[in-house]
Amino acid sequence: MQTQSKLWAYGISGDLPLAVVWVRDSQGLSLVRELLVAHTYWRLRGFKADLVILNREPASYEQPLHQELLRLVEAHSLHTGVQQSGGAFLLKADQISEENLNLILTVAQATMGAVRGTLAKQLSSPPEGIVLPPPLLTQRGEEQPSEPLPFLELPYFNGVGDLRRTGASMRSTWARMFPRRCPG
Repeated sequence: MQTQSKLWAYGISGDLPLAVVWVRDSQGLSLVRELLVAHTYWRLRGFKADLVILNREPASYEQPLHQELLRLVEAHSLHTGVQQSGGAFLLKADQISEENLNLILTVAQATMGAVRGTLAKQLSSPPEGIVLPPPLLTQRGEEQPSEPLPFLELPYFNGVGDLRRTGASMRSTWARMFPRRCPG
């Protein structure tokens, strides 16, 4: 059984919401850029989340995609940080066990893939093959008037307090508002 502690090896606490984006080639850079901008926006608005960028570029001596992703993350991480809670995490998918990769994708609240198009396209429609449940129908009950409030039944209600016929309440109100300046 996989637990949250397995995420710690990658610096991910698992305490914050998690968004994952995976890219295989340079065509996914625009999606990563959009998500980094969104991640910065969330952070500036007080919403902390971890953003995991999974680099699925095949292993090779030169890694142009990884270098470009590194530049993007560094350029957009001023307010969010890198490899820290609430920040961006750049991980190479080929260096993560399949078990842990599945855990990361399972606990993510949002998973984006460059092959599915732009961020706007992915947010506007569900992935293919997923059927959404029908919209929830709500029924409003008939409104019932409440009982009259007791303070409205006062003979001389002024919206603030009650002015009784005797004026005693009025005198004590003025006495509290303007206490004597001199003792005695």
